[in-house]
Amino acid sequence: MKPEHMETIVGICLIFIFIAAEKRRPIADTNKRLHLRLDIIGFVAIFMFGRLSRYTLNEIGTTLSQFATEFLTAIHQTYAYLPSFSRVVLAIIMVDFCLYWIHRFMHLKWFWRFHVWHHSVEQLYWFSGFRASFVHTFLFLTPQILLIYLLGLTRLETISAFTFGVFIQFWQHTNYNLTFGRLDRWIMTPRYHRLHHAKNQYVDKNFGTVLVIWDRMFGTYVDPATADLRVKLGLKTQPNLARMIIGV
Repeated sequence: MKPEHMETIVGICLIFIFIAAEKRRPIADTNKRLHLRLDIIGFVAIFMFGRLSRYTLNEIGTTLSQFATEFLTAIHQTYAYLPSFSRVVLAIIMVDFCLYWIHRFMHLKWFWRFHVWHHSVEQLYWFSGFRASFVHTFLFLTPQILLIYLLGLTRLETISAFTFGVFIQFWQHTNYNLTFGRLDRWIMTPRYHRLHHAKNQYVDKNFGTVLVIWDRMFGTYVDPATADLRVKLGLKTQPNLARMIIGV
């Protein structure tokens, strides 16, 4: 089974799970029909951008493998000594670290255009997190795809890692009020990521995708337990829709 096929199956299952979760314990009241058209556009766009990005990155990975065979073989042999579960966990941690800096990088003035479409969300729920421009999609997929070639992950390990990625995509944007107690300081929750989508005070905080540790280490952490979760989401001004989607 290809990773993208497993992602599709898991994604469909997660839809039903998060719909039920949001009804039971929502963080905020939402009107999902209000911007459903934009959410559908975002989903269709990221599906196409994702396919193109994956094809391009796989070609890059294959080419690099041909020119750096000895180097990659040495890494693969070293990494192979680890148990499979540890290999996947370490890969997720490495990708998470890369995504923190890519995400933070896109909040800089000259690169905000690549990310602004994602922050146009005003109704945060399980389906609204798919708004991403082509450059945003490509940059976020880059460490996920290339690390497969760098680390020599098996097909099962690759499927496991990508399946976890699908879960995180739904999880961080869902309107589900769940806490893990003290673990909230280390693991990203929907309440934590919701603050990042605020219009004003928290927009340059909480960049993490899976682990909170990067925000805590590099000074961008805001604790959802002490912050105002009733923040308004979205953008101060609304740029042109087509330009946001393309990222120009």
